Amino acid sequence: MDGTDTSFLAVSDFECHLSQFIADSGLSAYDALLAIGISLARVLYGLELLHGKEAALDACELLDETMVKAWHDFADRRPVVN
Repeated sequence: MDGTDTSFLAVSDFECHLSQFIADSGLSAYDALLAIGISLARVLYGLELLHGKEAALDACELLDETMVKAWHDFADRRPVVN
C-alpha cells in the first residue's frame, strides 16, 4: 500500500468484501484459510513469473510482516461484531 487515501479505501473495501464472501461461503475456518493460502500462492507464483524470484520473496516477507502486525493489532482490540 502506498499510503494514499485511495489505496487505503481500496484495500479497506476489498477486505470488507472478502470477509463477507468468506463468512457467507459456509466454509469452516480451516477450509477458508486453505482457500486463502492457495489464492496467495497463485498470486506469489504469478508475481515470480512476471517480476522474478526476488520480487516474490520480497512479497512473502511483506506478507509475513503484515500478518504478524495485523495479528498483534487485532489481539490488542476488543472484538467487533458487524
